[in-house]
Amino acid sequence: MTPTATSAIHPRHFVETSITHQLLAGGLAFPEYRTLQERTRAALRAVPLTVTVSQADIAHGVPGSCKFCPLAHAFNRALAADTDRETVHIDGEHVEFNSRVHARWRTYYFGLPAEAKAFIRDFDNANPDRIKPFTFRPRFLRVE
Repeated sequence: MTPTATSAIHPRHFVETSITHQLLAGGLAFPEYRTLQERTRAALRAVPLTVTVSQADIAHGVPGSCKFCPLAHAFNRALAADTDRETVHIDGEHVEFNSRVHARWRTYYFGLPAEAKAFIRDFDNANPDRIKPFTFRPRFLRVE
């Protein structure tokens, strides 16, 4: 199903308290879905998220860290994460984006493409010849 979006919506807006307003304002109403959670899932699948790992992310990344690796820095930037209310954890296969809205936590799961998985292995194993900035699109999996 392809929505008819009238304007681009930043992916982070889907985890704000005004989620219904953002979906409707962006033309992503998804009337076929009855619950807000179903509409959120549909919107996250429809809006592509692009993550760019920069040289600065690599320089500030911590090998072996699920919260401070270059991909976590890049995800935080791509989602405009509020680090007081939101966290990113990367396990080598998936990304967990945790967001607290009104004292309730939601976790958004994204799958990593092969290029991102290889980058994590190379970065954690200190293979400097293979560690270079790159851009990728994670695949939204689910929200809990």
